[in-house]
Amino acid sequence: MVFAKLARTTVRVGLCVAALYVVLRGVSVHDALWLRNETTLIGAVQEAGDTFRVSLVGGPTRVIPADEVQTTPAGTLRVAYGLSTIWRHSEKWLMVAAVGVFLAIPFLQALRLHWLLAAQRVHLTFGESIRLAFAGNFMNFAAPLGSTAGDVFKAWYVSRRTPRGVEAGTTVFVDRAVGLGTLLLTVALVALVNSGDARLIALRGQLFVLSGLLVGGVVVMLLPAVRNSRALRGLVERLPRTSAIQKALRTTRELLASPGLLIGAMGVTFVLQVLAAGSFLLLALSLGFRVGPAEWVDLYAYFSSGEIVKAIPGPPQGLGTMELAYQYFFQNWAGASQIVSAAFAIRIVNLICALPGVVFVAGWSHARRGETASASGALATA
Repeated sequence: MVFAKLARTTVRVGLCVAALYVVLRGVSVHDALWLRNETTLIGAVQEAGDTFRVSLVGGPTRVIPADEVQTTPAGTLRVAYGLSTIWRHSEKWLMVAAVGVFLAIPFLQALRLHWLLAAQRVHLTFGESIRLAFAGNFMNFAAPLGSTAGDVFKAWYVSRRTPRGVEAGTTVFVDRAVGLGTLLLTVALVALVNSGDARLIALRGQLFVLSGLLVGGVVVMLLPAVRNSRALRGLVERLPRTSAIQKALRTTRELLASPGLLIGAMGVTFVLQVLAAGSFLLLALSLGFRVGPAEWVDLYAYFSSGEIVKAIPGPPQGLGTMELAYQYFFQNWAGASQIVSAAFAIRIVNLICALPGVVFVAGWSHARRGETASASGALATA
């Protein structure tokens, strides 16, 4: 058991280090500009109309016409800004706006969970659902489990608030599955209808396979022939806590078999995903990404793909792997330093918008200590 845990930790750390190594190789403090004659200029680059002023490191300042600069496959000029220039010239008001947009997401997460729990006759007030959404998002950062810690905390919390504890805990994980499933299906749809993007085309096979497995799993879960099969019943009966597993399976089927509820939950999920991508767009523009309105749908798919990568078990919060995915997708719109800066910025925005959850977690911890002290006092006087 200890060896298996050590092996998992080693793999997670190894993936994180390897991905960060690949990503950070291209990060620089200085700017870079590539000329058509294969010369690379390193220094401080300032765009001025149809020319670039390049203050070379340890050298003079050169003025370069834009038509002498290489272009990327996407048709943009090949200029990479370093960390110093990126943060010095970033549009701070766009960053503040990104926080404002992202702050709406926990309220939509709360609404989705509130609906799903109500369908299982587990009644949290909407205010409790909001506090729980913020707390879960905070736990994703504060706990070593990474992006699943918030779901574990929410499942544990709601299961203690009702006699239908198994149903409540299962609903939290179905809520999570609805979020990831909607994310996957929308990205697959964008990849299907977008016939001109090489990066999305390259991922079509994997996206369609995963989407097919998702839809197939839902269909199999709902088929009476599978549900009532002797093989499945025999398997469940051989597992520990058979009754709890049966309740969890029944809860999952009931939620999946409610088309109105499922469509509503997926609709809310899509809206919050658009808001998340919009927040990222504001951060990208603030950091100088060269992305126009015609490419916003692609940006949604790219950003969402990064979120899928972050959700895959591996480094905590997808550290390194998400940055690597961003570098693959956004390399025609920005340099490595800009991409790493954008990944850092979106993590900071996530953390800022999760901080209200500290109040809920701290209040819960204080209440738990009070309950423990009261129980100890009662035992002492018994």
